[in-house]
Amino acid sequence: MASASAPRDSATSQSPIDNENNSQFRMRAGLVLILTAILFFARLGARALWSSEFRWAEIAREMLATHNYFWPTINGHVYYDKPLGSYWLVIFSTPFTGGLNEAAARLPCAIAGMLAVMLLMLLVRRLYDARTAILSGVILATSFSFVFFSRHASADVETLTGELAALLLFNRNEERGGGISRKVCSDSHCRS
Repeated sequence: MASASAPRDSATSQSPIDNENNSQFRMRAGLVLILTAILFFARLGARALWSSEFRWAEIAREMLATHNYFWPTINGHVYYDKPLGSYWLVIFSTPFTGGLNEAAARLPCAIAGMLAVMLLMLLVRRLYDARTAILSGVILATSFSFVFFSRHASADVETLTGELAALLLFNRNEERGGGISRKVCSDSHCRS
């Protein structure tokens, strides 16, 4: 155990400039996330369900009615075209919206969209720099299609968020020098 008077390892200690840069990044990222929350959550349940959103709400409604959460049906017919987790997220959001309604069907995608913006900023900061990370977060959060799908009941944004989380974990473990990337790339096909 190191004594209290022993110098700290330079790799674990941060300079005041690093602390200031971290606090600036956190403040700017927080502002981007506030903008994202306004875009994704404002009047989320104001308009009626349309197009494929009916399917998400109906499958979740039938799961709640039958208490069968592993056998998705739509109008009594088995429907395994989408992952079960996306329907479960709709069901989990019902207590927060007062029941299964338009907002409950869309809330998981709005939360996933906000998480995707946050994960993208963290990943880009690790790969590039803080300025590029903030810019990438603003671009993603204000892209028309991304805003549309983050306010639309589907599994697309949830899938993207999962992929960004996997990339961030992969990058983090790659920098530490361990994990599956070392085992996979130890084969001759990964060497140059």
